Amino acid sequence: MREAADDLTWIGVTFSGRTVNNLRYADDIELIAQSPQALQTLLDKVEAVSRQYGLEINTKKTKVMTITPQKEQIAIICQGKKLEQVETFKYLGAIITENGDCSKEIQARLGAARGAVRSLDSLWKDRSLHVKVKQRLLSTLVWTVPLYGRETRRLKAVDARRIRSLR
Repeated sequence: MREAADDLTWIGVTFSGRTVNNLRYADDIELIAQSPQALQTLLDKVEAVSRQYGLEINTKKTKVMTITPQKEQIAIICQGKKLEQVETFKYLGAIITENGDCSKEIQARLGAARGAVRSLDSLWKDRSLHVKVKQRLLSTLVWTVPLYGRETRRLKAVDARRIRSLR
């Protein structure tokens, strides 16, 4: 049974016995719920408390995403407006998709790595730089781009092959 109206610990996901229903950053907040109704309740509470402190949620920038095996349309309302539901968005440099697939993220990072290689073209052609120095530059400035955050991704075999092909 749910507790007091202000207690929102029933909303969210549980990690190691602790329920998490929001992630706060400098000027952003991610709300996490397991149902559209719970998300609406959580958003209503955030909106009410924000208003008490003279803050307003920017409904044009606020997006909704479901992360489910099957696509699910939901209607979340903020300040009387239905929030846009997106299939993918870029956040803190990572591409997040509604199905948890990392392929778009990996393709984008591989493209950025190719751009890094091209931007260092003059170094690759410089005959005064030793091959070992060029290898270290490649390892430090190029390979790190597609590998950043790899620990948090669930890779498909084809994506893993794409990344391995760099080396």
